[in-house]
Amino acid sequence: MYVLRTQRWLGKDNPSGKPDGMFVRASDGLFTDNKAAAMLFDNGIEAEAYVEQWYKDFPGANKGLTEDGQVIPLFLVEVETKPVVQKVGKLCVTFYPDSSKRIA
Repeated sequence: MYVLRTQRWLGKDNPSGKPDGMFVRASDGLFTDNKAAAMLFDNGIEAEAYVEQWYKDFPGANKGLTEDGQVIPLFLVEVETKPVVQKVGKLCVTFYPDSSKRIA
């Protein structure tokens, strides 16, 4: 899986140039430090298409620019993910040690 990440700004006009900043948030395309809220991509092609549109329709007022007019670069970085239980739903099947006692 992949995410888009920004760079840290070490003061005005002093970006780090590395993917060490915030993540693009899944809910609205803004930025977040929360890894769980980051937008995930299956591959680079999917991310590239998103980035093209993001620069056109950036949710902020500056269309992908900082307040002083610098372009905000987005870095595609690989991440490790794991599924997390969000909500328990309905019972589907009950299993017992004796396989003949399976209840659907």
